[in-house]
Amino acid sequence: ITISQLRELRHLLQRLCKTRLLRRTTEFARKNGTLGQCICWSEVNMYDISDEVIKPAILHLLRDQNHKCSWVELIAREPQPPTVMFSHWWGGCFRDFMHIVDAVARDNHFSVNAGCWICTFALCQFGEDLGTCLMQSPFRYALAAASMLVLVVDRDGGSL
Repeated sequence: ITISQLRELRHLLQRLCKTRLLRRTTEFARKNGTLGQCICWSEVNMYDISDEVIKPAILHLLRDQNHKCSWVELIAREPQPPTVMFSHWWGGCFRDFMHIVDAVARDNHFSVNAGCWICTFALCQFGEDLGTCLMQSPFRYALAAASMLVLVVDRDGGSL
């Protein structure tokens, strides 16, 4: 996913939150008593993005239940090789994550078209072949392709 595409997604998520359209709809939300609750911008995490935006959008747009893809495969017009790989905890705030993306892009003078490998967007959220061993993992291929790795930690110092 490019920096520009990440920023567009951030803008979409902010608008969904502001208009109170981003809500918890998963079985997990039902079990923990948050079903139907609005998700505030300051609370949006990668789980929310995957469950409430990526999966529903792909299912709606593709309509072919047998063909599922990653977010990047859906939105990219051409291959987007990664300049940087971001390793992160899915429960961290996306708002904070984007502050890191923006700082890395600024500090390294990256173009808005620079590719970022972020598993949430690079991998199919309907089930991905992670390989039979670490050397066959898409994470290993991303590490080999990117020239930089950024480990994102949350406000409590938590990462993976």
